[in-house]
Amino acid sequence: MAERLLFMPSLGFVLLFIYGLSKLFGKLKLPAEKLSLLSISVLVALASLTTMTRNKAWASDEVLFSTDLKHLTDNAKVHHNLANIYKAKAEKATNQAQKVTFYESAARLIEQASSIYEVQEFHHELGLIYGELGKWEGVKKSMGRYLEMNPNDATAWMQLGIAYGISQEMPAALSAFEKAYAINPKDADICLNLAKTYAMLNRLTDSKNICDGCLQIAPENQELLQLNAQLAQSLGL
Repeated sequence: MAERLLFMPSLGFVLLFIYGLSKLFGKLKLPAEKLSLLSISVLVALASLTTMTRNKAWASDEVLFSTDLKHLTDNAKVHHNLANIYKAKAEKATNQAQKVTFYESAARLIEQASSIYEVQEFHHELGLIYGELGKWEGVKKSMGRYLEMNPNDATAWMQLGIAYGISQEMPAALSAFEKAYAINPKDADICLNLAKTYAMLNRLTDSKNICDGCLQIAPENQELLQLNAQLAQSLGL
């Protein structure tokens, strides 16, 4: 996949190859012209064969990275590059079964990449993919690990809170939403999720306070307006 980086080393290989052939054919005492022609012919034949073989791998990015993965099994970048291709296919897929297949392939490759070389982006991407697949345990594990490495990502805390909320783990969901809100109290989605969670836990005054504060920033947010009206009625305001 990095043939573009091999031009100068290849030049050295060619010179060594020609030198070796000249030594070999020199023992045959061939004329200089025939020796040069034979050396060049052999070199061209080998280069052509290599090019034809490699061209099959360059048919598409997917084929290229799949081919390289067979030889670079411990390369996190190759795993991740192929995962990105499957993720892009999943995003474009209109068939749900195909979408799931592509996302699952991407998740498997990113998991392998992370096991080879752990970086926070891998965990974040995995968390998002698992969210698309509705695998909330995977979201909690991957996004949780990502937040250990990057604890100031408010959106990731919200996504983690959603995963806990769907799993009916409300104290954990509340904790995640509160951390998201502490980092970015002006995000309407974070405010809405936190206010809803407070309401579900019957902390109506806390929920109302969050709604009131956020509506000053996003006064036309319909979900916040609706929730705020319901809270006002429940609190007798």
